[in-house]
Amino acid sequence: MRKTLSTVSLLLPALFLGCAKGEDTSRPTGEVKLAAEHHFFALTTEAKFAGFPVVATQTSSDRGILVMKDDSTYFVRRGTTESSSASYALSKNGQFSVLVTVASNQPDARYMGGYGLEGNTNHLFFADRYTTTSANRVGLFLGVRRLTASFDLAGEWHLCSQHVIFAGSSLPDPNNVARSAYGLIEVDSNRQITGTGSESSRANLTFTGSATTFADGALNLTLRYRDATGSDERAFLGAAGKNFVIALDADETDGETGLLMLVKKRTGTISLADLAGDYHVGLHTVFINPSNCGSDAAVGTLTLSDQGGFRLECEGARGVDFTYTGTFTAANDGKLVFTVSGTNETWTGAVDQDNKTIAVIDNFVEQRQNNLPELNFIVALRKVKV
Repeated sequence: MRKTLSTVSLLLPALFLGCAKGEDTSRPTGEVKLAAEHHFFALTTEAKFAGFPVVATQTSSDRGILVMKDDSTYFVRRGTTESSSASYALSKNGQFSVLVTVASNQPDARYMGGYGLEGNTNHLFFADRYTTTSANRVGLFLGVRRLTASFDLAGEWHLCSQHVIFAGSSLPDPNNVARSAYGLIEVDSNRQITGTGSESSRANLTFTGSATTFADGALNLTLRYRDATGSDERAFLGAAGKNFVIALDADETDGETGLLMLVKKRTGTISLADLAGDYHVGLHTVFINPSNCGSDAAVGTLTLSDQGGFRLECEGARGVDFTYTGTFTAANDGKLVFTVSGTNETWTGAVDQDNKTIAVIDNFVEQRQNNLPELNFIVALRKVKV
């Protein structure tokens, strides 16, 4: 397992030990400078799993406080421990990157992503996309700005989650490599959680659980995923942003690890014109064919048209470009459904009240000619027009 900042001092000069083949090693220069603290959570996975079943040592998770300073530097805080400073860059359109120390004998790498300047959501993401023969991990980092006032989690939320499975069974089933889920949950005034949804295994789910919230936006979630055959309790550590929650299931001892996003259910009406435009986008993908399983991380642009079309253009590991196109629909509660051209799949997600942040989950195991079905976990932040 790749170790995190809290356990390896060599990682402290930057955010996270990365891999730099094909990475942009130029020093970032930013047009926007911020002084802000952010909760961040990350999941990294082997680009090529060693085999089936996947084991916990082929994944790792990370979390902490990302502190951005108004001189275009950042550091990471864990408790009372602070890392050395490194550079970040934030463009006027919301493109975001952090400079990451890879190794003493290699140039620093730049991890690309996006920042929610449009609407001042202060949500962020960036990706570790590149691998070498000695460093085979890719991953997605999610962040939200720390709050300075109390927040209310009560209400209805769209749920998107992705988990890598450490199968107790040797049955070579794609559902034993990874699973993703979409649902609607409600948090009551006592922070008790109920809801329903569906999983990539085609199982219908019910959700129950509870939440604990803290003054700076941090929260703990306990969610029980129940289907017709049984239930699985998953513990998440997370944080709340503006109508948006990110969380990490870091417990690798209970059979899985993964990421979760919640988007608060919208009120009022929505039109496709409200959503039209370009978004910075980040993906974490798991390839779930048991005989050829692995993962990818990517960044790029999601374009939505006012006619209900979409185009997703990304660059993943080793600089590989890919594109998805298709159509989408939007419901007044914020639910989005994407129909992907050239496959038999649909993706489900949600947009926030202000049309600035989108969460999407691919919870459909499609049939592909290359026999590489995949599950995608997608975050998108609206670009600022400049």
